[in-house]
Amino acid sequence: MNYIRNNNKPAEKNYGYLFLLTGIFCVVSSLFAWGSGWLFSIDSLDLFLLPMSDLVVTAPLSLITSSGILNGRRWGFKVGLITAGVYIFGSIQVFITLYWQSTPYSYLWILPASFGLVFAISFISYTLFKK
Repeated sequence: MNYIRNNNKPAEKNYGYLFLLTGIFCVVSSLFAWGSGWLFSIDSLDLFLLPMSDLVVTAPLSLITSSGILNGRRWGFKVGLITAGVYIFGSIQVFITLYWQSTPYSYLWILPASFGLVFAISFISYTLFKK
């Protein structure tokens, strides 16, 4: 069977809902280019790349992971590890971008990137070390 036998753990459901919320927030925030305007009307490539990668990569992975975890599938945690790796990569990419380029309101980008980093590390720790 491809199901997890004991899927009623609150931590697993919480991770599933957090992946769902993260996927929804990725879609909404990337369509508005993180406060810079409508995504498809931006002229600058610097302001276009990070939100577009959120829309194309991070949002679908988050929603697929959420579906797998909430439905009690084993592959949900495997895809979740991949998604957590994307969160870590994206957070580091945002931190590097903020360090090298001072964009307007760049301090507001620190909060989502920090959330992604902490969430990814906690999910990886929970998945690898759960008993």
